[in-house]
Amino acid sequence: MSTGLSTELFGTAATHNPNRKIPTAKALEILEDCAALGVKAVQFTGGGEPTVHPDHLAIFARAQELGLETALVTNGVRLDATHPGVQAMTWVRVSVDAGSADVYARIRRCPPWHWTSAWANITTLARSDFFKGVLGVGFVVTLENFHGIAAAARRARDSGAHNMRIGAVFSKFGMAYYGDQLQAIHDAIAEARAAADGGGFKIIDLFGRRLGDLEAGAPEDSECYYQYLTMYIGGDLNVYRCCNTAYTTAGKVGSLATTRLRDLVAAYAPFDARGCQYCQFLGQNRVIKALVEQPEHVNFV
Repeated sequence: MSTGLSTELFGTAATHNPNRKIPTAKALEILEDCAALGVKAVQFTGGGEPTVHPDHLAIFARAQELGLETALVTNGVRLDATHPGVQAMTWVRVSVDAGSADVYARIRRCPPWHWTSAWANITTLARSDFFKGVLGVGFVVTLENFHGIAAAARRARDSGAHNMRIGAVFSKFGMAYYGDQLQAIHDAIAEARAAADGGGFKIIDLFGRRLGDLEAGAPEDSECYYQYLTMYIGGDLNVYRCCNTAYTTAGKVGSLATTRLRDLVAAYAPFDARGCQYCQFLGQNRVIKALVEQPEHVNFV
């Protein structure tokens, strides 16, 4: 059974990173179905980069016209920070994942100017009089970049961002991925707090929580409630139960290639969540379960 952490359906043996996009007409159809179904918000995110879609700005604008709250996770390189569709976002998070241009270029395998462009667009959006949302910087900690956490936090604060979100690598290797570097990473996060946290800027440290999810391993409950409150629509037009199970057979609910979203939602069927090797939504599931299931001795506090 799939562990929910692979990318078995993402690419092919010949093309590990295929160039594919949801057709614009289908994207607009999906948004219309979302609004009709009562969906409250849409997050535009990867895998892949949303802003390379040729019609991404029109898609953003249509979602907002339909009354959907919108959010964007982007690498920021091509971000049009002056466009109304971007400025109307509820929140934007720019994934930087490095504290210097050389590390950024090395881990992303891109030219150094991408680093300059991303930070320039962060600054432009932060200083816009029309953007009223929350602007954050994302930093997923790896063995290659953790020494730059404090530098990234300082630059994020100085660029006008509201926060920097620090996360962990979620892979089949679990906590073992970080080896003996955990204390050094915690020290680097503490340095970032001391250097930048406060004065309107916040360090959102999810690293420890993510490690807790990894340490917890597979969910104890077979039922996954989170899947009924969110969904992940991939560039392959498949609907998945969550971002963790995206591009896996275990997570696949169905395809929108020849079906509308409004018709597919009824295809959701229970699956045994204990088959997931790890789950980063354990906390959300506990809260949802407490709300939908009557706990034992409910009348005693």
